[in-house]
Amino acid sequence: MATAFDQLSDQQKTQYRERLSRLGCPDHEGSGLRPRSKNGPIHLSSNPRESAVLPHFLQVHDLDELKALAGVPDSLFDSGAVAAADWEPQEEWPAAREVTNFTSIDPKEARRILNAGRAYVLGPSQRFASYKKAFEKLHMPLVVVTFSLQDVTVSPGNPLILSGDHPIVANFGTVTIVDGGQILVQVEATVNMQVLTKVPDSSPS
Repeated sequence: MATAFDQLSDQQKTQYRERLSRLGCPDHEGSGLRPRSKNGPIHLSSNPRESAVLPHFLQVHDLDELKALAGVPDSLFDSGAVAAADWEPQEEWPAAREVTNFTSIDPKEARRILNAGRAYVLGPSQRFASYKKAFEKLHMPLVVVTFSLQDVTVSPGNPLILSGDHPIVANFGTVTIVDGGQILVQVEATVNMQVLTKVPDSSPS
């Protein structure tokens, strides 16, 4: 099992670099971390002052762009490779119900539209297409923060923390979790990795 980017197969390296190209962010070779982050939490944040890697800000203008960037391709549902979950909402948005801003809907409808947008990105989009226009009217354009690291090691003393004021899309080559290590997600985030490995803690007790 690969525990470093150099050990990945050619196909895995290609997949990593293709996603890197879509994210538009720098490729941080190896750990790529600022010196202060090598002993302590590995913080990926939209706040440049606290982030272990400088964030890359990307403006997303529609749901299809967001799905391509951070979602699950419809082809995986169409082929049966991924089973569709029981996403909410189940009912379609009424075609005659126009949404112009948040004051034109009630809080319950706002939640329905938000949930449908998430389902559009992470599920089979055609099932939630009736909500697309309403979601984009309310929530687009959307700022997404992107990061890319070839190798990340998460240990008890070095948790990986995703936080900030904007959704995060992170691209990793390998992620190695030492027993007791934690990944703390404090913001909406999509994490892609080629290989995830869990290893025992070999530090002196």
